[in-house]
Amino acid sequence: MKEIKGLKAWSILGVLVYIALLLVFLAVFSVANADANELAAVDEQGRKLKGSETGDFFGNADREGYWWYEEPLVEEPKEVEEQRPPKVAAVPPVATAPVLAPPSEPAWDKPWPKDAKQFDGFKHIPWDQLQTMHPDDFQDLTDKTLKWAMVEPDQQKSFVWMLINAVASQRSMAFTNAQADALNKNPTLDARVNRHPSEMGSIMQASHSRADRDYAINKMRADMGLLLFTRPDCSYCWKQKKILTAFIEKWQWGHLAEVDITASDKNSDMALEYGVQLTPDIFVVGNVDGTIMRRRLGAGLMELGDIEKGLLDTYSRWFNGERYEGPKMVEKTVTLDDLLKNMENQPQE
Repeated sequence: MKEIKGLKAWSILGVLVYIALLLVFLAVFSVANADANELAAVDEQGRKLKGSETGDFFGNADREGYWWYEEPLVEEPKEVEEQRPPKVAAVPPVATAPVLAPPSEPAWDKPWPKDAKQFDGFKHIPWDQLQTMHPDDFQDLTDKTLKWAMVEPDQQKSFVWMLINAVASQRSMAFTNAQADALNKNPTLDARVNRHPSEMGSIMQASHSRADRDYAINKMRADMGLLLFTRPDCSYCWKQKKILTAFIEKWQWGHLAEVDITASDKNSDMALEYGVQLTPDIFVVGNVDGTIMRRRLGAGLMELGDIEKGLLDTYSRWFNGERYEGPKMVEKTVTLDDLLKNMENQPQE
C-alpha cells in the first residue's frame, strides 16, 4: 500500500514539472514574438520617415545594410558602349617623287687611261702639259706613274718617275716663291706677325745655334781639312763633289782632299784604316794640341746642312765645348733726331 502511494506521488510531481516547463517555453516564445513585432514596427516607422527632415538615424540611407536585416544592394555593371575611333577624313595619296638615277660620272677626257693597270708611262704622259696641268690631274698622273714604275721596276721606269718628281718640285717651288712675294707685299697676312713670345724664344735659340755653327767653322777652316773617299763607279760621289764645292765657296774652306779607294794599294789601305765601307764617305782631320785627329762626318750622300752640323759637333768635342757668346742687349738708344744728325755728319762715300 505504501508503494502505491509512493508511485502516485512521483507521477504527480512529474506532471507538475512538465507543466512548469511548458509554461516557461510559452513565456519565452511570447517574449520573442513581441520583440519581433516591435522591431517590425520600428522598421516600418523608419521606412516612413526615410528622406524626411525629422529622420535623423533611420532616415539615413547610408547607414542601412546588414544591421537592417537587408542585403546590401549590388549595382549591376553598366553596359559600356564600345568606343570606336573617330572617323577621319580620307587623306589623298601623296605623290611620290620619281626615283632619279645617280648622276653619271663625267667622261674621261685625259690622255691617259682611267685604269691604272692599263697605264704606260712611256706612252701616256703628256710632257708638254705638265707645267700647266690641273693639280688634281697632275696628282692622278703622279700616282699612276708611281704604280707603273713599281711593277717590274727598271732603270728607264725609274728615270721617268724621277722626271715627274722634278716637275712637281718645280711647280711647288714656283708656288712657294709666289706666296713669298705676296707676303712681302702684304705683311699683315704673315703668321709671324702674331708670334707668341715662347715661339720667339725658340727662334732666338735657333739663331744662337747658327751663330755657334758659324763660329766653329770659321775657327776650323784654316787649320782643318776634309777628306772625301770615292769610287769611279759611285753614282753619288759626283753629287757629293758638287755639294762640297758649294760648301768651300760658302765658307772659304781651305783644305779638301779626294781619295779614290781603287786607284792604288796605298789608297785601299788608307780606306781600310779609316773603316770605309761605302762611298762617298767624308772625314774631318786636323792637328789638335799636337795630335792628328780624325772624325767621320757621315757616310753616304750628305747635304750642305748635314756637313755644317757635323763640323759644329766635331768642334764641340775637340775644343771642350767652347761656344759663341751671343750679342749683349742694347742698353742705350738715341732719338730719331740724333740718329739723323749723326748720319748727316758722316762723310759721304
